Amino acid sequence: MSDDFGTVNVRGGLDAQRLLYKKHRDALQRMSAHAPTPHLASVYDELVRELDDELRKLGDAEPRTVAGDRPLERSRESVDEPLPDARGGTNMRVAAIVIAGVLVVAAIIYLMWHGAEKKPVTTPVAETSVPADTAVPSTTEPATQPTQTSITPVATAVSIKVAPAINDYGVIRKGTRAVRQFDVTNSGSDPVTIQVSRSECHCLFYDYNAKVAPKKKETITVAIDGARAKAGPLHETVTVTTKEDPSATAQFAVQATIK
Repeated sequence: MSDDFGTVNVRGGLDAQRLLYKKHRDALQRMSAHAPTPHLASVYDELVRELDDELRKLGDAEPRTVAGDRPLERSRESVDEPLPDARGGTNMRVAAIVIAGVLVVAAIIYLMWHGAEKKPVTTPVAETSVPADTAVPSTTEPATQPTQTSITPVATAVSIKVAPAINDYGVIRKGTRAVRQFDVTNSGSDPVTIQVSRSECHCLFYDYNAKVAPKKKETITVAIDGARAKAGPLHETVTVTTKEDPSATAQFAVQATIK
């Protein structure tokens, strides 16, 4: 076996280790650029710096021999002694960095999953149906009852009439009396109370029922006292009124000759 085998073997190991470091370094740089928090970005940057230190150390550990040179011969004592494993500590640091990177990635995945789990889930509210026979309270105000106003009945017009309109007593001797009758008719729908005016000669006397029912008539008896009347012709106009409506009037006339 050639003496150059050990030199080639060492260089191949360093190149493989350098390539592994670079892969991890590139991966951590990408993770730092997309880190969800500044703290994680600083952790990634710290790991990148440690990998840079290891790459620089690997550059210093490369053999200084020129191609074609043989390595220095070692004494038998150095051959019998076990060579210290210079790469043991380095491999352990690399393993720690890789484990730390895996833990960081796992922490990121856990945080993302835990945050998504806490999102409130909106559930549709089920519409409750009201049974058909259930009375639903009305929110509208009750209709206001119309105010009942007292209606005052309209008084019917009072209407009366007297017949005959004139009555001739003829010749009345002094000291005697003459009697005639007149009918008073109530044309209204309510009963009335009639009143007869006094005569100017004070020789007329009346006899009648003051209450006249609706659509009925009463008789007024008028007597002329010849003893009280002056001699000569007599003509008197008598007015009949109602107590309920003084504007409702009727008139009749009496005439005679006193001797």
